[in-house]
Amino acid sequence: MKAEVSAVSRLRIGIDGEGVTTLVAFMLCPLECRFCLNPQTLSLDYPYEEFTPESLWEESRFSGMGSYGSSGKSVVQDGG
Repeated sequence: MKAEVSAVSRLRIGIDGEGVTTLVAFMLCPLECRFCLNPQTLSLDYPYEEFTPESLWEESRFSGMGSYGSSGKSVVQDGG
């Protein structure tokens, strides 16, 4: 299983609530919200990296007190 991720943003202070957080921006959001803050994540035309659950955990776990998934399906998809 792999997930398409456009960005991992570390050490976000006071942006997504109290404390230090990490943002993981997933690709291929099916919602198409009118005021989407990350429209580049709606298709795979924007550069992205693929992560396994283990590699995403390693990439984001040392960067903050909490984590926040955004910009797409916050689930790992079967990469076939």
